Amino acid sequence: TVKLIERELERRYFTPIIRRIESIKEEFGYAYWTVETDAGPRRFTVREMQYNVLLLSPEHVLIIDVDGNRYEIPNYERLDAKSRKYIENLL
Repeated sequence: TVKLIERELERRYFTPIIRRIESIKEEFGYAYWTVETDAGPRRFTVREMQYNVLLLSPEHVLIIDVDGNRYEIPNYERLDAKSRKYIENLL
């Protein structure tokens, strides 16, 4: 039972780490993200980015998509120049 609970917690609180941002396209109040994460490529949508792209510390960013999934960038200053520019334009 402990292993079952641990697996469920990992699944429920799975938070991919964003390694690279391929694109962010904004349209009608939504932002469509295409990224590369430690769990592979992902595409997701963020609404109201001022509330759902959160700076947790000077470098640590948390992004919450429209489905409640969470994505992290532990230190956006370590991203490639293109990805860093996307984040800096949002903050």
